[in-house]
Amino acid sequence: MDTSQYAELFQAEAAEYMQVLNQCLLSLEKNPRDREELQEAFRVVHSLKGMAGTMGYQHVTNIAHGLENFMEDFKSGEREPGPEILDLLFEAVDLLQLSLENPEESKPEEREQWDNLLEKMKKYQEGESTEESSVEDDISEQDHGLELGVMDQEIIRQAREKGHSPCQVTVCLRPGTMMKAVRVYMIFKVFEEFGEVVLSEPAQQDLEEEKFEHSFRVLFVLQDDNYDLVKEKILQISDVENIEIITWKSEAESTRSEEAVKNKDKKEMVSKNVEETELSAQSEVKEPAARAAGEDPEKTAKGSDPVPVAAEQSQVAKAIDKMVRVETQKLDDLVNLVGEMVVARTRITEIGRGFNEDLDSTIDQLKRSITDLQDTAMGLRMVPIKQVFDRFPRMVRDLCRGKGKQVQLYISGEETELDRSIINKLSDPLVHLLRNSFDHGIESPEDRKKKGKSPEGSIYLQACHEGNQVVITVEDDGAGIDPERIGRAAVKKGVISKAELDQLSDEDKISLIFFNGFSTSAEVTDVSGRGVGMDAVRNSIEALHGNVEVFSEIGVKTRFVMRLPLTLAIIKTLLVKSAGQLYAIPVEVIKENVYLGREEIKSIRTNPVVNLRGEVIALYTLSSLLGFGFSEMPEGDCPLVIVEAANRKAGFVVDDFVGQQEIMIKSLGSYLKGLKGIAGATVLGDGSVTLIVDVAGLLSEGRDKIEQNSFSG
Repeated sequence: MDTSQYAELFQAEAAEYMQVLNQCLLSLEKNPRDREELQEAFRVVHSLKGMAGTMGYQHVTNIAHGLENFMEDFKSGEREPGPEILDLLFEAVDLLQLSLENPEESKPEEREQWDNLLEKMKKYQEGESTEESSVEDDISEQDHGLELGVMDQEIIRQAREKGHSPCQVTVCLRPGTMMKAVRVYMIFKVFEEFGEVVLSEPAQQDLEEEKFEHSFRVLFVLQDDNYDLVKEKILQISDVENIEIITWKSEAESTRSEEAVKNKDKKEMVSKNVEETELSAQSEVKEPAARAAGEDPEKTAKGSDPVPVAAEQSQVAKAIDKMVRVETQKLDDLVNLVGEMVVARTRITEIGRGFNEDLDSTIDQLKRSITDLQDTAMGLRMVPIKQVFDRFPRMVRDLCRGKGKQVQLYISGEETELDRSIINKLSDPLVHLLRNSFDHGIESPEDRKKKGKSPEGSIYLQACHEGNQVVITVEDDGAGIDPERIGRAAVKKGVISKAELDQLSDEDKISLIFFNGFSTSAEVTDVSGRGVGMDAVRNSIEALHGNVEVFSEIGVKTRFVMRLPLTLAIIKTLLVKSAGQLYAIPVEVIKENVYLGREEIKSIRTNPVVNLRGEVIALYTLSSLLGFGFSEMPEGDCPLVIVEAANRKAGFVVDDFVGQQEIMIKSLGSYLKGLKGIAGATVLGDGSVTLIVDVAGLLSEGRDKIEQNSFSG
């Protein structure tokens, strides 16, 4: 079966399973007696094992299978998973995550890590009888010509418990066989039909690359005792000269009657498989319905009156019908088409308005329909921020274990929805902020006790809607930020001069942490101290047409506030004219629009400014700031757009306000990509192309560069 077409779907579902698995283990760490979380974790691992097995990802299947067996000991409730057990579970989950990065083939170091972890797990497993131990010892000591690792021995032991028959198969091809890889493929297809290949010598990849002479050996778990049928089918393959099958047995087993063993094992295997299949089918169908009805799935599965399968399937089908997986590219194409319709709507409104009453009514109806379609299309791209937030409890837990701090992460507003394109770019800046709060904000337990605080620090991660924006807050109850210390560090690192520092307020001094290369950490660690992070946060957020602010109170708290637009596909802008050209400014960065009299314009060091309600704001003509030509000051009152971004406020003098309009952002292409001050372009209703101003990019290029772009009149 060609599984390449399902690889992306597998990765998407596996990522969801891994998030749920981490959450379950984090909950178990707080409450080891929570049987529901343990059952959920077990189901997730079981489902992931089945998916990987279907895809043919053997290493992923083996890890999931081993993890499932280890968790089986605790699922019954007879034993609680303690801290050491949970550390092993987290280690197994990390290995499972690593194996998912390249599921088709495992690296030798990954297999070695798993063998070592499996050995640790076995030390904590209960219920291993002397007989089982002797069988395992016999397997490891018995010389069948194949060297078994710890994981291979475990697979054989579990196969025996299920009544399956492990055996060694030696296959010989005729000398001079052409296309040996094709013969190997056909032979392994027969193996897959009757059981499971544990390992081969040479390795399967070497066999596929024909790195062997005429023969190879395979350790094979036969699910039935049809040795003769397996041999017959392989001998039917062209160029197979001979096949030898040796049963993998211990001395204790060899003393029993072979025929009796076969019949007994076969009977037990069939009975057990039938029972497990029936229970699995019933539980998988019944669990969603049982949960919906408030019942215990375990009790329902073991009850004497099972719910009819047909009835349950109909309920499951109804639940599944509510969700449909769609490729993101198809959603992007839909939004692009809707954007074109928005442009056409504007043009139709301009051309058709005023001809007659019927046409005006039709245009109004068309506008409403396109607006509703736009809202629906944008809603399809909206996803909850939960999928980003869910990664952080595990990260904070690992930081606590590694750094000896006690920190509790509190998350709220995880159901807040954002555009998928923004969600995908939020993870990195949030990681920087959380690690900054952990390393710089939260003090050590000893220091917190001296200050009269609880030894356990708190970090709050919150998201909420505020108008047409989403506000994300990261706050900690740590040491706060000392503006004087920030100022001294900034002068020492050459970020600003001592004279410039003396002119800054405490808020401006704290904002210096966003400069590139700035850090107050005396020690470079794996968490912070390299001077990269906060500037990356600001750049990432501003690239999403948002902004980030920081508020702090020494010894009490520090709070970072990020404001982001709901979507990047279709945005509201103010259209303005400057030097005869039309430009679009996103309304998110506009504070206000005013008309300014010429007498109100003052000058500081030859740079024009305006005193607006007690606040001095620098002025620039928009076209000259962009480098697209100088514009003379308009006669009379001049239109002024007050903008704020990159922690700076400025006034753009323009020729005229044209009006607000929703536009669809189009990229400039590779040739014009990276053009300073331009975020993209859009096509207006009349077919003309208009540039979209990147205000944050303009204001963050540096004071000296900005001050050179002043008025020309």
